[in-house]
Amino acid sequence: GLLFRVGQPLPPVAIVATDAAANLLDRGGLPEGADPQPLSRNAQGDFVGRARTDGSVVIADADDDGWDASSAGESLSRSPGDRVVFSGVEAGNAVVVTHDGGQTRRGEVTGQILALLLVISLALRPPGFARRRDDAADGDGPGGSGGPDGPDGPGGPDELTEQHLSDGLWSTQVAG
Repeated sequence: GLLFRVGQPLPPVAIVATDAAANLLDRGGLPEGADPQPLSRNAQGDFVGRARTDGSVVIADADDDGWDASSAGESLSRSPGDRVVFSGVEAGNAVVVTHDGGQTRRGEVTGQILALLLVISLALRPPGFARRRDDAADGDGPGGSGGPDGPDGPGGPDELTEQHLSDGLWSTQVAG
């Protein structure tokens, strides 16, 4: 088998010389002595920098269509393949790399978290909670109004009865 050595790690977003980018696309790695120029992240989350040499923007991240790069205000063309590489950077030009999927992804994750919290809250709810609220609204069960006249209306107050079941258990019922 083959054993590969990593000479230096590739920054998340960098500009590499044209020949180094060609080697990356053909062989899957940068040649020995390649000097990638990292781009820094600004407050908006974009990667920015000024190119020291002609070359390509290389993004060491998952391949998706959300990446976009421009040099001197003009959009760069993306190289075909499974690597995120934009070619056409000229020395001295300002380079800006953006990713527009950040907000969409955050929205998806936030929605999933909220759905999970909803499921957990429903799973932890006491079993009789919904039934007791329905009974109270109808006036038929514990906590109900005892009829249309209320608990102390013409029919008098509700009467509580207790019944001994077994092994020290008691059952309480409201008779209205």
